[in-house]
Amino acid sequence: MKNPQRTVDRFKFFFVAVFVAFIGMTAGYWAFYQRPAQACENAGNWWDPQARVCGTVVYLPDLTGRYQMGEREFRAPETLPARPVRQAAERPSA
Repeated sequence: MKNPQRTVDRFKFFFVAVFVAFIGMTAGYWAFYQRPAQACENAGNWWDPQARVCGTVVYLPDLTGRYQMGEREFRAPETLPARPVRQAAERPSA
């Protein structure tokens, strides 16, 4: 019969090795997935989990060069000044 203490020692080593492997995988997941996402979001940027890219928010008027909402007030069409009406040009009579 084999030594039962040796079998118990092997099982202890196996379970300790599996436990250490899970600890390493957890630390790797934190270091390569969770920490970059939190750092990106804490900086006020946008995190894309599928591509794992930290994107910067771009304000649309900066891209297009259009007015920002605070620079120009919206006026309803009734309050706009009326356009001058052009008179039809007179045709010479034949």
